[in-house]
Amino acid sequence: MRVRVINKNVHDHVEKFKGEIITIPSMGSIEMGRDDAVLFLGQYFAMKKGSNGLQTSESKKILSLEPILDVKAMKKEAVKTEEHVCNACGFVAKSSSGLKAHVKANHAHQMIDDEARENL
Repeated sequence: MRVRVINKNVHDHVEKFKGEIITIPSMGSIEMGRDDAVLFLGQYFAMKKGSNGLQTSESKKILSLEPILDVKAMKKEAVKTEEHVCNACGFVAKSSSGLKAHVKANHAHQMIDDEARENL
């Protein structure tokens, strides 16, 4: 899965990651694989102090991740589900009435709710 790494700082973010220099423009973004992006965000980034002893705004790592939604890829990965599946044993019925008949015959004794058992 690919994600967008967004720099929310007013300064460009420049950092070495896995032997490469990564530059993210100010208020801009780059694309990375999710695993690499998580490692990149968690990587230590040295803080620089100004003459007043406070951290400079250039050395602040203000980054966030945003997933890139690929609808075509999501449709390919989608798992086809059966509509009438018994949660107790995985039996697949052709209709809701077939599922109810299966539950009544095989699992009614396992039901805790008396009212639901009577409505079968």
